[in-house]
Amino acid sequence: SAIEVLQPKYAIASAVQTTQGKLRVIMFTQDEQDAIQAASPLFKLHATVKEDAAPRETIVTLEQFEASLFDAAIEIDTSSASYSFAVRLADNGALETAIANARLLHSQATEGT
Repeated sequence: SAIEVLQPKYAIASAVQTTQGKLRVIMFTQDEQDAIQAASPLFKLHATVKEDAAPRETIVTLEQFEASLFDAAIEIDTSSASYSFAVRLADNGALETAIANARLLHSQATEGT
């Protein structure tokens, strides 16, 4: 799954891509004692870069976060919730050469030496 729950008593009720680049995640827990008490990680996103992606800097942000308990809901400040990273082209040729050399070395090795 693209979303990994990091809290043992939480589950994902819904994860929907609302528009290009936006994802709405609804999580829940069944027990009141498991309600959010302090800052802690709830989930982790896993993604892959498309093979034809252009190299560039990009930012992932948390646009809105709301917590609710029964009829009470509060909006959490997400103004500093972001992660930036760079997509760069990889030289697979060097990696493939290193793997081939390691396989050759392994195939020529004598056991026990």
